[in-house]
Amino acid sequence: MAIVAFDKHVQFCEEYVTEGSSTLMSLFRRGPPKDVLERANALADIRTKWTLWVTPEIETELVKFEGALRTIGAHAELLEELRADEDRTEAIKKAYGTFAAVMGWETWRGDAVTRDLAAEKVVEGLRKVLGIGELTRLWSELVKRATDSR
Repeated sequence: MAIVAFDKHVQFCEEYVTEGSSTLMSLFRRGPPKDVLERANALADIRTKWTLWVTPEIETELVKFEGALRTIGAHAELLEELRADEDRTEAIKKAYGTFAAVMGWETWRGDAVTRDLAAEKVVEGLRKVLGIGELTRLWSELVKRATDSR
């Protein structure tokens, strides 16, 4: 059962990271677009599909990340709807401030940005749950032992 659970979790992580990477590349190229709402929903759908194999700790982090994407998309959409003569300051601040957090920037407009929403933190959490660091360390040790015994 442990092997099945691990394999399912790996499948979930691969699917989630593929969609997440595509989302980040879109954000990187275009800034905060309103269609990021659809991408946040796609990520939530993946998380829901694999919910049995996702730990509560990882789910909490993913929900925060998806929420940040929704904030970006909602405020980007609001910016499109506001007339030129309306105050757009708050929508810009929210969309771009959250965008900066997701992209992992340290500051935006001179203010410190929270690291809690950074995409890299999501990937780091998935790696931790899968034990990627430990697996890599074990692999390196096995290779070292194999080459030392020659």
